[in-house]
Amino acid sequence: MFDKMQFSNKMGRITSRDADYWKMMFSKILKVGEEFEVHVPEERDYHSTFHQFIEDFKPTGTIDYVGPHGVKEITQDGSVPNGMELITVGRRFDWKVFYDMNKKIMDKFQSYDFYTTHHTGMHIHLLAGYSHHGASELERNVPEVVLANYYQLHRIFAPELYWIASGGATNYAITRYVLFRRPPFDFTPMQLSMRDIQRGMKDRYGKYQMFNMNPVGFDDRDISRFHVEIRHPDTHLSPAYATALVALEVAMLNKAIEISQCGIISMKQEEYDMRKKLFDKFANMGTGDRDSDSSELTAADAKQLSAMAHDMVRWFKSEITSLNPVAYEILKKIAIAPASQMRISGKSWRMIEEHLYTQELMDNENIDKLMEIVTLQQFTDCSNISAWKTKVAARLSVDLPKVNELLESISKEKIVAFDKEIGAVLIKQAV
Repeated sequence: MFDKMQFSNKMGRITSRDADYWKMMFSKILKVGEEFEVHVPEERDYHSTFHQFIEDFKPTGTIDYVGPHGVKEITQDGSVPNGMELITVGRRFDWKVFYDMNKKIMDKFQSYDFYTTHHTGMHIHLLAGYSHHGASELERNVPEVVLANYYQLHRIFAPELYWIASGGATNYAITRYVLFRRPPFDFTPMQLSMRDIQRGMKDRYGKYQMFNMNPVGFDDRDISRFHVEIRHPDTHLSPAYATALVALEVAMLNKAIEISQCGIISMKQEEYDMRKKLFDKFANMGTGDRDSDSSELTAADAKQLSAMAHDMVRWFKSEITSLNPVAYEILKKIAIAPASQMRISGKSWRMIEEHLYTQELMDNENIDKLMEIVTLQQFTDCSNISAWKTKVAARLSVDLPKVNELLESISKEKIVAFDKEIGAVLIKQAV
């Protein structure tokens, strides 16, 4: 597939130095917000449940304050029968921060027996460049080619992205219909400016686009306010799943910056037509009840989509692993078997979570964090090793036996010892 890709200089290129600048800049100022739509069970009193949920999460009502749970707003969603929508505050992406936030949200959803259907979706907002007290976060405008490539990656990989984010529970409807999340097939930056594409998509579909760039602010052709809303994922009541989808979007933006050194990416027409035909088999207008009709998707088609999605994730490996290696491992799993396929096979959301975020992955991640704590001597002047371990346990959100287990894993390759003068555990290479 990747040999079918090509580049155009229609919008120019950015230099290697520019690419480094924009990756650095977005790592500092890019904020990511999430929206989750869910159903409240009919047997629950909706209004009391709604108000109790607000009390549980204490939404801030503003983007300027993260609050105790990272929740900005909880609303009654008119597009979802007996529905509720939870909106998080935009914040810089960090795997643990987002995972912990999403876990609290999903655990609470499930404790109230909230559920998902073909009415419920997840939206991901990526934004930078908003003014605070008259000063923009952006020191200069984002080159148009960066936005064009971010758009093109969603256009090229639409089959993989809808597949990997599918959360239906039946073979004949593995995902929602596309009416409220139209794929970016209508226009191409090979022919139009991004401002013209923004206008064209808005005129046709309003905000109901997979790649909604209505909030983007333009200064001539470049971008003075970066704000893209990604609307294609179904809601997944698995924090690992939801957080991995966010990581994928941030990684795709970083890839868009990187490839902008080569111009605008596109797919050769024959390959593009084949991919769109496959897309239409499972992501379409459906039969009238908000679900796509995937009855024509064969086992061979599903196998092909799995292989394509796996290849896509591998193509983004550098960008994903730079955010967090755990995200990469989880994305590989859901590329092969997305939530829809796991739910069809009988897995609950809790079983899906356990399958994705295994104890081994958690331990590997915590070992990396423990090594960071020790290497940087983040906790010093502790009276004894027990006091040091207590601080580590709090930082890693684990109990003391788990800290001992992690230290034991490290001690298989390195010498671990508490230094009384420094008041911290130090590590020396075993000779």
